[in-house]
Amino acid sequence: YETDRTKFIGRGRSLANPQALDFNQPLTKTTGAVLDPIMSLRGTVRIEPGKTVNVYYLTGVGENKEQVLMLAQKYRNSYILQQTKELSWSQDLMEASNLNLTFAEACLINSLGSHILFPGPARSKSHIRYNRLGQSGLWAYGISGDYPIVLLKIQENSQHRLVQDMLKVHEYWKLKGLAVDLVILNEDKSGYFQFIQEMIQEKVGFSHARKLVNKPGGVYVLKKDQLSDEVIILLHTVARIIFTGERGSLSNQIAKLVRSSEQISLRPERKREQLRRGNEKQDNKSSYVELKEELKNKLSYFNGYGGFSKDGKEYVMIIDHENPTPLPWSNIVSNPNFGTLVTEAGSGYTWAQNSREYKLTPWSNDPLLDWSGEALYLKDNKTGEVWSPTPQPANDYLPYIIRHGQGYSVFEHSSQGLEQETTIYVPLNHNLKLVRLKLKNQNSEEKNISAYYYTEWVLGVQRGQTAPYLLTEIQDDIVLGRNVYQEEFSGRVAFLSRYGGVLKSYTCDRQDFIGINGSLQEPQGVINARLSQKTGHTLDPCAAIEIEVTLKPGEEKTIFFLIGDAENKGSALALAKSFQNKVKIEESHQEVLTYWNELLSTLQVKTPEPTLDLLVNRWLLYQTLACRIWGRAAFYQAGGAFGFRDQLQDVMSFSFLRPEITRKQILLHSSRQFPEGDVQHWWHAEKGKGIRTKFSDDLLWLPYVTADYLEHSGDYSILDEMTPFIDQDLLAEDEDERYTIPTRLDKKASVYEHCVLAIDRSLKFGSHGIPLIGTGDWNDGFSAIGREGKGESVWLAWFLLSILKRFLPICEKRQDWQRVERYRQVIAELAENIEKNCWDGGWYRRAYFDDGTPVGSISSGECQIDAIAQSWSVLAGGSRENRIKDAMLAMERYLWNKEEAIFKLFTPPFDKSEKNPGYIKGYIPGVRENGGQYTHAAIWAVLALAKLKEKDKALQLFNMLNPINHSRTPIEVAKYKVEPYVMTADVYAVEPNVGRGGWSWYTGAAGWMYQTAIEGILGLEIKGDKLFIEPCVPDNWKEFEIYYRYKNSPYNIKVNLKNLLQEEITLDGVKQKGFPVILVDDGLQHELEINL
Repeated sequence: YETDRTKFIGRGRSLANPQALDFNQPLTKTTGAVLDPIMSLRGTVRIEPGKTVNVYYLTGVGENKEQVLMLAQKYRNSYILQQTKELSWSQDLMEASNLNLTFAEACLINSLGSHILFPGPARSKSHIRYNRLGQSGLWAYGISGDYPIVLLKIQENSQHRLVQDMLKVHEYWKLKGLAVDLVILNEDKSGYFQFIQEMIQEKVGFSHARKLVNKPGGVYVLKKDQLSDEVIILLHTVARIIFTGERGSLSNQIAKLVRSSEQISLRPERKREQLRRGNEKQDNKSSYVELKEELKNKLSYFNGYGGFSKDGKEYVMIIDHENPTPLPWSNIVSNPNFGTLVTEAGSGYTWAQNSREYKLTPWSNDPLLDWSGEALYLKDNKTGEVWSPTPQPANDYLPYIIRHGQGYSVFEHSSQGLEQETTIYVPLNHNLKLVRLKLKNQNSEEKNISAYYYTEWVLGVQRGQTAPYLLTEIQDDIVLGRNVYQEEFSGRVAFLSRYGGVLKSYTCDRQDFIGINGSLQEPQGVINARLSQKTGHTLDPCAAIEIEVTLKPGEEKTIFFLIGDAENKGSALALAKSFQNKVKIEESHQEVLTYWNELLSTLQVKTPEPTLDLLVNRWLLYQTLACRIWGRAAFYQAGGAFGFRDQLQDVMSFSFLRPEITRKQILLHSSRQFPEGDVQHWWHAEKGKGIRTKFSDDLLWLPYVTADYLEHSGDYSILDEMTPFIDQDLLAEDEDERYTIPTRLDKKASVYEHCVLAIDRSLKFGSHGIPLIGTGDWNDGFSAIGREGKGESVWLAWFLLSILKRFLPICEKRQDWQRVERYRQVIAELAENIEKNCWDGGWYRRAYFDDGTPVGSISSGECQIDAIAQSWSVLAGGSRENRIKDAMLAMERYLWNKEEAIFKLFTPPFDKSEKNPGYIKGYIPGVRENGGQYTHAAIWAVLALAKLKEKDKALQLFNMLNPINHSRTPIEVAKYKVEPYVMTADVYAVEPNVGRGGWSWYTGAAGWMYQTAIEGILGLEIKGDKLFIEPCVPDNWKEFEIYYRYKNSPYNIKVNLKNLLQEEITLDGVKQKGFPVILVDDGLQHELEINL
């Protein structure tokens, strides 16, 4: 048996070709902490000639393990299984008989299930095109829109039998567990609405639906004359099936519907066997080995899969069909309103405006298969051979080189006599993704090539929800797609177009492109050399175009594919046409490269630790801005929303590099505060829908980040900026959170007032004199510790203490003397209460349950010590130095596993304790927040060590958290698995996954890692125009260099570590008195030498 999906299918394989079915491949009998679980059993049977063997597979579910085992034991008997089958058959017949249905009628009704679950071409084409309303257009009639809708239209009283039969069908569906909203629309044309209405209501009243009127999964009776034209169009648009009295009996209408769906041609599929056999005969193994050896000599920290280019700007990989990366190694390519995920396999998914709410193509979130709704193919029109210039979906068994850079990804491949280079990037200021395909003919004969680009439209959250409502068309060789049933992005139009080559064919029907029961590995529309030119609605929507290009021997040509989005059809066409210009296309690419180079070159470091330099100089800030702030998406999470605490922490990295980024984010977040002082935990930008919670820390990140911004930028004018409040009903006592769209109030307050309102609301303390934890603090998983309103957080006490200390001078500067006096008193009392009530004897506790039971205590069976309660005792400036030292030593002893290179959030993990801390206990012990490494918190430990001047330990832990140092060899890569060039949110601490990286890219660890490197390790602080350096580096460091561009003036800073009693500073050859060094923006280059 097998319970691990990865071991069954295999990376780089598929369900059509799983490694479990390879010859002599055993199933591993894996159980326990399986991250991607399945259930698979293997049995062997011997079938004698002419004999029959029956094999039964049983799938069951129970309330607990014992019940499941009992069920399995009961049905491990062929007689009982056969009896069960017969009883099931008898029950079906009895249920049909009770509804006066014949067996044939029941089968006919069952056949409607596919139309309910997978809406097809039988829907109302004439209405879909004109729909302008979204789901909320149904709500006024009590219809939620959450269930499939079947529309029954009645025109005459004589159609009463149709109503009766339809109610019987609805009852049958309900009996079978298929929830459907039946909408009966009274369309009387004779003027006798009331007679027909009474007939319908009478039939409903005598049916099963009498208690289901206007209820979810029930029956809704509407009058056409009371509905607007827009609502009538909406009902026809969303209806999965439409029946009408004008078309005769229900049985005839169902039979006709079923017959129409059976007219699909199951054409024979051509395969890519010729290509597969041809390339497998080539010496592709030696070509892979040669390329790999060549790259190894060119790259830094090559690990068998990839390494960094010498300038650190790219991560370069080499893979083939037998040597994929252990997990997807991805890149986030984005601008503030648009973006795409690219992996080493090819193009991932694309979004516009909001990476969750308005996906243009599907997000897979499947790290094993890494399937995509976008694909690029090449076809040699002479030989018929088909392949992809990217490793997926149609790999041609030869090596691929992939280069991820800042703002782009490149795929290099050579096969079929063609050099192929595919570049993917997103312009800075347009909702557009460009795919540049360069082809060079290496043969001595002319080549005629077709290039196909395929996009599987979503145009919303999930394709399964949006596909029935997508309308496609083509105009001016631009394929357009629109979701006619859309709320927040109503009217927006996506497009696929090209520049270069000749548009030979196109289709907007996925069935036509892939083929019945086909796949993107074997797309029949490409293999059979014909696309149908279909557009419209009620298709299986996609967009695919074929571009033909002819290449003479030695000739190179370039084709561009454009995938984009705009607010309406006219704007979409205009955007697509504006990029039918090679100069503009190339300029947009150069703008991307220039932007990232200018931003990331603002601060560069050169230290004795090259892995630190690689992260700091290019990758950490890129990860923070492209992924966390702009995209808010990655392979493992496509949230789309702004997190109140999340993006505020992210922008701290930019406070002296691009302070305008930090400033803008502070203003945005201050406008998501309620008049009571609490804030939205997260929200979507379009209409502001999000959740109001009882989390205790979110609101405090506003004053924390604002104070940090003021210290770095000196821009006190932000405190007087006015931003509005939002409003909604308060949460009830038993209500943890509420997801809704709040009201935007006219009432405004200054940023200063927003900050102190957040602080003042947080000055609520429990029985131990420390802040209440609510339904979670920084650790969202502690959702039950304080659900009754009495639980307390020790970490929050430290955090609040640090904020009060930083905000006190701001209050003094503004002469807010009442708060100054109050905050001073709270600082003194809070510090005293922490030491009096939260010290456990060897470290600081983490929290207290509602009943006063401690969390993070030696007396706790689980979570005996927590990292952030210790590190923040340092970061908050705790006064008991001896205790702080002991706490940090305990943290090191119990949480820092140096052998496995893991720093745990706490230990032991929650598992079987009687006390329920919250949803954190739902994680496998040792995974994510539940006792694994949560990198965000581990970096705070580095910062704390640096503040204590623990030079060796601080750098040692920093280096341990550096992903490059988890991926130096093939063995380390096999263990860590995720990308070596970006931070990961977590690392697992449980067998058999100890040391495996978790969610990469989308983590606040990137921003904190950058701050820790610059300010904690290298000790550089920029406060307005003042520069300070107080490094915390090992004694074996002799020097390091920093390049910092202050506005338009570059400073070359050289720090010599000579262990002097007094620093020696020279600026442009002139000796300085000491720190701070005053920075000037005179446009000149300056030389700053510091001897310490």
